[in-house]
Amino acid sequence: MTLVTSGGFSIQGGNTARYDGVTTITSPVTVGIFGVVSTSTYPKNVTFTLRKDGTAINTITYPVYVANQAFTFNLSVGNQTIATNDTFTVVITGHSTITINGGDMKINSAGTSYTYDTYTDNYLYQ
Repeated sequence: MTLVTSGGFSIQGGNTARYDGVTTITSPVTVGIFGVVSTSTYPKNVTFTLRKDGTAINTITYPVYVANQAFTFNLSVGNQTIATNDTFTVVITGHSTITINGGDMKINSAGTSYTYDTYTDNYLYQ
């Protein structure tokens, strides 16, 4: 993983995103990944799993029939409550070789809310 905009996150061990922020947030987690995969025998299933704190929160099982078979997946999930030190990892099992050509993980935190005074002066002219 490469960190583009941290928003309170850091990359740990090259493949895990950890939330280092102090404020607990609630946000959907959007994950996309694409590339090519091969296995030792065919057909064989390869599993792509999005994990939060080591627990699977979305899994896709993908049957592979040929070497260098292309894949594109959306591992996104709805709102997740994210606290300090929570981690997100994509785990891929069942492959012999895999090339990740790209993808992203997006987690949006709510911005600061502001209240504005809507008072206005009105003048009457004669």
